[in-house]
Amino acid sequence: MKITDEQIERANSVNLPLFLMANGFELKRVGREYSWKEHDSLHIKNNEPGERGRWFRFSTDEGGDNISFVREYMNKSFVEAVEMLNGEIYVRDFVPSHSYEYKPKKVQKSDISIVENDDCKRVFAYLCKTRGLDYNMISKLVKSGKIVQEQKTGNAVFKIFDENNRLVGAEKVGTSTQQKFKGIATGSASGYGFEVCKGNGENALFFESAIDMLSYLQMYGSQLENHRLVSMMGVKPSVVIDTMERFGIPPENVFICSDNDKAGNELFTRLQNEFPQIKRIFPDNRYKDWNDALRDIPKEKEEVGKVTTYGNKTWNDATDNRNKTLVSMNENTFMKLKNQLDNSGINYFAYAKKESVVMAVNDKDIDWLKQLAGNENLPTRKSNVEYIPPQKNIIGNAEYRYISDKQYISADSDTALKMAEIMLSRNVQFSGRIYLNGKATLTVSGADLAHVKSIQQSVIDMRKQFARESKAGEIIGNKAYRDIRQRQIYYSKLTPEQYKKVQPYLDTNAEYSGLIRDNKVIFTVEKDDSATFHRALENAQREVGIINTLKNILPSIANSIEK
Repeated sequence: MKITDEQIERANSVNLPLFLMANGFELKRVGREYSWKEHDSLHIKNNEPGERGRWFRFSTDEGGDNISFVREYMNKSFVEAVEMLNGEIYVRDFVPSHSYEYKPKKVQKSDISIVENDDCKRVFAYLCKTRGLDYNMISKLVKSGKIVQEQKTGNAVFKIFDENNRLVGAEKVGTSTQQKFKGIATGSASGYGFEVCKGNGENALFFESAIDMLSYLQMYGSQLENHRLVSMMGVKPSVVIDTMERFGIPPENVFICSDNDKAGNELFTRLQNEFPQIKRIFPDNRYKDWNDALRDIPKEKEEVGKVTTYGNKTWNDATDNRNKTLVSMNENTFMKLKNQLDNSGINYFAYAKKESVVMAVNDKDIDWLKQLAGNENLPTRKSNVEYIPPQKNIIGNAEYRYISDKQYISADSDTALKMAEIMLSRNVQFSGRIYLNGKATLTVSGADLAHVKSIQQSVIDMRKQFARESKAGEIIGNKAYRDIRQRQIYYSKLTPEQYKKVQPYLDTNAEYSGLIRDNKVIFTVEKDDSATFHRALENAQREVGIINTLKNILPSIANSIEK
């Protein structure tokens, strides 16, 4: 029987969760999706009318549309799947033929070939001396047979065992400091990783490597009671999902401890989309990974191509270039100044290239910088790069909706952005928004509130050394601010000098209030009159431009007439 394109499209637009539940599948709601109760890693989109249905089996990285689901899990042909979804045939009392409950893969010890050395001298030298891991901790793992040295290569081998203590794989790391090597033993089972379990293991922490996992264990092991620490040997969601299923670990007890980089962040986002309760722990922002944190090896510089950057990138991304002043200096001078800058409360961002540094600070902070540098004659300039603000000027390392027991802290934008820099370095989860009026709101969890308030106070204390009385500002306009009811605030691109030249030509019918402060011109108008005011302002600027042009050309015309 021939199936038309219209039938296929209609079949794929059926609400898949409702169809499956009507046909005997037990589904449970997970956020905005459904999962199959008999196999949690299979998620099904709750598609809207007219929207194509989708499913994804997270543990195997497979997915598809409505038709492919019916074919795969209901054992139907393509034609039967289309007709079933469209209600053209009806199967009474259908019982799903695939339960897909967790069935551990049977891998015999003989499947993994590891030729072990008689001793582990190279392993101890590399893990303890080079990687800074504790000798006693490594010695216990070696004695228990979990870590061995490969005979021919001298590689450190981290053995992987299943829930029945059978060898199912191995993670390998080279012990040469000249040539790096990472690998997985041939025949290793998927979905498993090198593990260390403390207590009953009801909580699970997942790391990108065995060395990162052991580094975390060394630093925080005394705080762990019932934890299972697992190496994913990379960023592998299947290790997370399968471990959860094997030991019945709920998502709220799962912590992703991957590196704070693109791959690690994408892994967490992907897992959290499936299991919103999963949490994140990552190394202090100063370090690349957990082992560098253990050895206190900071990533002092962030490489962007051949450009090295320093300072508060959050502030740089959230601040209009028109409000920044640029300062150039050689790299040696900057490095001598850097420690003072980082502890001054000043927001700055700098990049170094070819032994020269260009640094940006707030316009109003340039005097602070000169004071710190002890140089009143620092050469300054303005940026000519167009500023593109973040969407809604949102900052932070967590989505607002995922912050539990929300608490709010209001501050001026400079204080909030400096706080953000410190909070990121300390792995404090937050979301924030920067407003055009120079204010900001940070959202944190109740558990972090006291810590964040102490950060706020430390920033305030740092900035006190440069505190000065704020200028009240010059009132401008032809209408009192209090008389404007539905206020529309407009931050002009005009400098105060430019405004004073434009003001005489502003249409007197355009009512507005305004303020000049910190070298900025801020207008307030009635919301309904906003468009009229903007047109009047543009006309006034155009008129001033014409007058200036005439002033420039009239003398030359007069000179030519005289000649």
